[in-house]
Amino acid sequence: MKTKENKKELFYGLKIAIPMIFYVLATVSPMLLRIFIPVSNTDYISTSLKLIILFVATCYLIPFKIGIPMQVQGRKNLIDIGLLSPEKLPASLLMGLLFGLLSLSFMLLGSLLSGDYVFHPSTLDPQHMYFILVPGIFEEVIFRGFIMIVLIKYLKSIKKAMVLQAVLFTLSHVKDISPWGIVDILTVGVIAIAFTYVVLRTGNLYAAIIFHFIHDAFLFVVQLPEGSDQSNLQHLLFYASIWLGMFLIMLLVRLLTGDIDKQRSSNIYLKALHESKNMDRVISDNGHHPRS
Repeated sequence: MKTKENKKELFYGLKIAIPMIFYVLATVSPMLLRIFIPVSNTDYISTSLKLIILFVATCYLIPFKIGIPMQVQGRKNLIDIGLLSPEKLPASLLMGLLFGLLSLSFMLLGSLLSGDYVFHPSTLDPQHMYFILVPGIFEEVIFRGFIMIVLIKYLKSIKKAMVLQAVLFTLSHVKDISPWGIVDILTVGVIAIAFTYVVLRTGNLYAAIIFHFIHDAFLFVVQLPEGSDQSNLQHLLFYASIWLGMFLIMLLVRLLTGDIDKQRSSNIYLKALHESKNMDRVISDNGHHPRS
């Protein structure tokens, strides 16, 4: 027999599942669109459709109508997920630029050490930049913003939320399950942790958005040619360089941001954790869960 508390947990678990449905819908929207219009996954119209679905769901429908992370108007939700009213914005933008360039530098280092590097300037065209801009912004808004805030409030832990969010981000990027494909998947997880740590230390999404955009925009210019016959040593040098780069970026952002406890009033993750603990106190005092 289910207790009243178990029913509450089930209810809030189902509420958290609803945003995932919208994100899956956005992902498969090109396939659904092809029923009516002949488009590809990389067509401007399908990419723009994803953007519109994600924007409406994240900024209005999910918070205001469903109550996740809480029932607020669009502007308050944008502040909560780190898109409005960030403190030290110029510093965040400069750090994002620095981290993006460092990330690319270590990828280039790994490619050069492998001895199989080929320059790919042909990838840098307006269409490529448009398709990179969308995930550069919205993967940060969705994963490091919305999903992280929801998980922090649900799990009452920033570390647990970081791990689970990184797992979700990694699963959304699975392409290959060969031995080196698995290493590539794990590398995506390391990059996700680095993006998340940048948001934690800076208190908003902007450094991570710039970091992510630069990393993705020039990704194909600095890495080994896709599909080439690479040895295990070449793979090892390449991935080791990426992992080292991400570790140094996390160390650098820690040195640049200092004591984040001083950011409690502006840091989106610390604010979410504080609000979740306050809600627990209300539940404990009143004996029931307040309305979202």
